[in-house]
Formats: sequence, C-alpha cells, structure tokens
Amino acid sequence: MTRISLLEDQRAIFVAQREELENKRGDIYVREQQAISDVLLPFFSEFTPEVEIEVLRGSVYFKMAHPEYSYLKELFNLYLREDWTEDGPAYKGVDLSYYTTSTKGDDLWELERLFLLGKLAGVVRWKQDEIVDAE
Repeated sequence: MTRISLLEDQRAIFVAQREELENKRGDIYVREQQAISDVLLPFFSEFTPEVEIEVLRGSVYFKMAHPEYSYLKELFNLYLREDWTEDGPAYKGVDLSYYTTSTKGDDLWELERLFLLGKLAGVVRWKQDEIVDAE
C-alpha cells in the first residue's frame, strides 16, 4: 500500500467515527429536548388547545392560528436565563419576550393574544422559581 492509500483508509475510518459521534450527539439532543419539554409543559397546562407550545432548549414558543395567515403566528416567547458559571443551577431566571402593538377593540385575535400574555405573565410571576428549579 502506498502512503496515499493508507491516508485514504485512515480518513475513511475518521469519517465513519465522526458520523457515529454526530448520531450519538443528535440522540442526546433529542433526549434533552424531551426532558426539558416534560418538565416545562405542565406549567402551561391552562392554555387552550388552540395555543401551540414548542420547547426548544431553554426557550418556550407560543403560537396560535390567525385568520389572516396560513401559518401559526407567534404570540410570545419565554426564555430560561442561563447561568454560564460552572457551579450551581443551569438556569437563574425566566425572561418573557413579546411584541407590542396597538389594537382595535374588534381585533379578537390580538385581544386573545393579550389575554394569553397576561396568563403567561401570571405563571412567570408566581412560578418562576419552580420553573428554574425544575430544570
């Protein structure tokens, strides 16, 4: 075998090992997402079934169908504030993110969004410590 053949063989081995490790990392990520979802979703059980709640890493996204759009429109988001130090809990607080707008009294979707935002604000106000500690 020539030196080039040996290097090509070694490269093929490294590529296979890399793919295996990427698959394992993907599996770990999926399990982590499921664990975070399992912990966080019960805090939002009061929301109506029309609200889709998606948990990705330390973020919770709330969306709902809008009569003028063909996709689920964002209501607001909740972010777990990460603690980047080595010691202590992974999260140290909860941040609520939402957009503001003016609305007419007959814009029922926007009024519902504001009502739901108030519900989420109540969850953050009264259960923030539980959410952070649950992680």
